[in-house]
Amino acid sequence: MCKNELVSIIVPIHNMENYVSRCVLSLEEQTYSNIEIILIENGSNDKSLEICNKLKDTYDNIIVVHSSITGVSAARNLGISLANGEYIAFCDCDDYVSNHWIFNLVQKSIGNNNLACCFFCRDGKFNDLSIKNIEITNKFECVMNDNNIGGYVWNKLFRRDIIINNSIQFDQKISIIEDLKFVLQYLQFVDEISLTNSVDYNYYINPNGAENQITFSKRVSIIYTLCELNELFDLKLENLFLNHVFRNIVIDVKILALSHEKSKKKYFIDLAHIFYKYKKNFVRDNTWSIKEKMYLFFANIILRRYKNAKKNI
Repeated sequence: MCKNELVSIIVPIHNMENYVSRCVLSLEEQTYSNIEIILIENGSNDKSLEICNKLKDTYDNIIVVHSSITGVSAARNLGISLANGEYIAFCDCDDYVSNHWIFNLVQKSIGNNNLACCFFCRDGKFNDLSIKNIEITNKFECVMNDNNIGGYVWNKLFRRDIIINNSIQFDQKISIIEDLKFVLQYLQFVDEISLTNSVDYNYYINPNGAENQITFSKRVSIIYTLCELNELFDLKLENLFLNHVFRNIVIDVKILALSHEKSKKKYFIDLAHIFYKYKKNFVRDNTWSIKEKMYLFFANIILRRYKNAKKNI
């Protein structure tokens, strides 16, 4: 049985008038009742703030903060500073959760020095993956794999004392995979990852969301950020990490080569810098299919001419 620890749920909101109510109502329907919901509304020009205030008038466990700060990382950091709970959870405003989301996470967290995670689905669709067969041999590897766990913060439960005592924050200087950096920092201070074996978080693919507006510049930034994280946290996951990096590069080279992108040369130079830095290690990996190796061969031909050019990032 779960102890009745307070859980603070932080929800950044910016121009989300069509989704705020659905998200908050799913939080209010939690079977675990000892929660506070911190809505950080940052500079919306729609009715988001008005809706937040109406919800606050309806429910006594909602805190609404109207702020001029920009960016989801800044909003989450502000939420952390205001949180009163022993535990902190994050929810994106256009997503929604099952009514057992917090209960299942708390049940896995109480009395353990771990990071509790639930599985997630996209738009109500969960891929054909047997969650009972997932074995965690490395806590860092677990969050870097595409396994319906990932390096996201919204399907995990964090202890506030670990965050505060170790000055863990979202990096406001980056706008790509900032979740992963936060999770990797946190994992340094826990022993393991524990899975709830339940699909409790629904990730909504918003047609106007950030993931549908990723430019080539942002994709290159993703690759560089992955490299920085690998070195910063000394992950020692060479094959896993290199597969992440090289698959991104190979995909980008293929897309760029067929595109009319005006800054094509700039991106090729940036991609070449990373490609040849890690190529020697990567070619030892034998997990790629023949088709993927063909794409790798193609990328090598394209990027060779930019190998010694000055990088742009």
